[in-house]
Amino acid sequence: MDRRTFLKIAGVSGLSFAASCTSQPEKTLYSLVQAPDDMVTGKATWYASTCRECPAGCGVLAKNRE
Repeated sequence: MDRRTFLKIAGVSGLSFAASCTSQPEKTLYSLVQAPDDMVTGKATWYASTCRECPAGCGVLAKNRE
């Protein structure tokens, strides 16, 4: 490996590392001021979704209680 190739690889590696270190925007949760009429307090609501831990996208069921 010559010096020029090494500097190209080092430059691309440094640039990709610097680009991946950007800060993420803050996420804020807001509560409902008035609940919708069809929402029953304490009753579980089930949602079908996909898992995002791997590229397979396995199906999951998520339970939400208000």
